[in-house]
Amino acid sequence: MNRYTIKQDDDYIFHLYYPTVEAAKQAYPNAIIEPYEDTTFIEYVKKIKSLSHITPVGWWKIPYGSGYIAYYQYKDEDGYLDGCEYVRYDHHSYTVPFMKTITNPKSFYERFFEGVNDGEHGFARFTKRQFDKLKGKAKPVKFCSIDGTTWYVDGYGNFFEKDNYSTGKKVIDEWKQFHDNPDAAYAQIWSGEYGKYTLGWYNNMDEFRADFKAKAEATPTWAATPRYEIKKIGYRKKHPYDRENYIRLPFYPITKIPKDERDIVEVLNSWKKLAEGIGYYRNGFYGDLYFENVIRKYWEWVDKFVIKNKISS
Repeated sequence: MNRYTIKQDDDYIFHLYYPTVEAAKQAYPNAIIEPYEDTTFIEYVKKIKSLSHITPVGWWKIPYGSGYIAYYQYKDEDGYLDGCEYVRYDHHSYTVPFMKTITNPKSFYERFFEGVNDGEHGFARFTKRQFDKLKGKAKPVKFCSIDGTTWYVDGYGNFFEKDNYSTGKKVIDEWKQFHDNPDAAYAQIWSGEYGKYTLGWYNNMDEFRADFKAKAEATPTWAATPRYEIKKIGYRKKHPYDRENYIRLPFYPITKIPKDERDIVEVLNSWKKLAEGIGYYRNGFYGDLYFENVIRKYWEWVDKFVIKNKISS
């Protein structure tokens, strides 16, 4: 099968396959018809094939999100053609899709996978100094803060989170006061009318004993007996900027999901499963509602960003 450029009287140009130029001219007798030699689509076919599991019946199974994409590449006896069709299957969907989408390899790859295989992905921890050195598409951009945690996304679709307390003024002041002090003591004291506790660092044991004595004397005789626990001796913490307080989450292609195909259940369950795989979800996301809020905040942010760009342009 040969491909031809067809230019009609109204200057509309498109590309179609025909067995011969005569067959093309018979279909469009008044058009200018020339051979079309561009085969760059083959590179996209190769990229798609590298992501796929080839099935015995000829279609390609591509893992995606919480399910897979059933992809069929058009071809004839001479090789691949610049056309394809696909159906998305989602394990969390309540219905089974039956409509195929017809497109071409370049558009298909750009919609679902462009940029996904670029850059670095996967769970990782960063210090503030490392985080601040990320440049270009790898530079994370803040999109929201929730309950003391700031969330970022980079140009490759990676999501990052940081506990705001971890590099705050209080933590930095603590490090300035106690760093490299082998006599510093970290202690917990229970005292007062209701036995509430305080937890903190002291320059040495003498400073701690003086504080405990003062708290014990201020506790009523009818209250619980004041007590304490020495948890650490010697301050060995790194500077807050050298601690791995920034976390890059396991990769999920949320940035590739078109607005009209957003499914919070699919994203939540799939991303949660990835996070659970590294033992992070239970400790980091505070449950499904928190994680869902992060996803919605990102969609709100990206929609505003897109609208703002359209207005400015």
